[in-house]
Amino acid sequence: MYRSLSQCGQMLLKGFTTNLQQTRNTVIMKRKFPPPLSKLNSRPRKLRARHNIYEIVEVAHMKKTPKLEVILTDYVEGHGIRGDRILVDRVVARRQLLPTGQAVYASPENIAEFERELRDRGPDEKSAKLTAYCMKTIRELQTLKLFVPMNRNTEWTLSKKHIRIAFRYTGVIVPEEAITLPEDEITHRSAELPFKIAVSVNELDPFEIDTEIFLIDNDDIESTGKHVPTEIFTESSND
Repeated sequence: MYRSLSQCGQMLLKGFTTNLQQTRNTVIMKRKFPPPLSKLNSRPRKLRARHNIYEIVEVAHMKKTPKLEVILTDYVEGHGIRGDRILVDRVVARRQLLPTGQAVYASPENIAEFERELRDRGPDEKSAKLTAYCMKTIRELQTLKLFVPMNRNTEWTLSKKHIRIAFRYTGVIVPEEAITLPEDEITHRSAELPFKIAVSVNELDPFEIDTEIFLIDNDDIESTGKHVPTEIFTESSND
């Protein structure tokens, strides 16, 4: 006994530390063979070895906790807009949303307050269009450099249909009514000059995308395998 205490003292003097942090673990167990009941006013029966065999019913500290319901106080990308009631992971709520004031607990008082605010403010058309992933979509498209494939051997004038098809090559579906072309027409004579187009998401304010004409013809594709560039997303739109 004294030797172990001496060794512990030497370890502490040498700089060793002991982790004394408590853990909050809960394991629910039951006896595999329940002991028999004793008679009234008699000595308890002696437990046998089989009565000390236990089965695990539940490991409470490893049980997945339910999600937490919160109300957003501002637009949060990937979650929603102000006033939305959402279910999020407890870690996300307690480490990101609640401490920064981006959300509050969905208590009856907070629910009533936001419902009253919604009634007083009335429907907001722009907020309704600002969906959870709207701003993320806009930021992704702003880093896009769009290449529009056009025929080298014919005369053409750029139209919204050409832009829509170019977006489709990149895996993005954009309706023609959401596209705004430059004021100056883009034709086969000015194909080498870069330009910008404007695109709007959910009918919000349009933003610009860098665009270039990519001249191709059937002979190039058959002989060299030359296709529209596939690496169209860049780290910055200014690159």
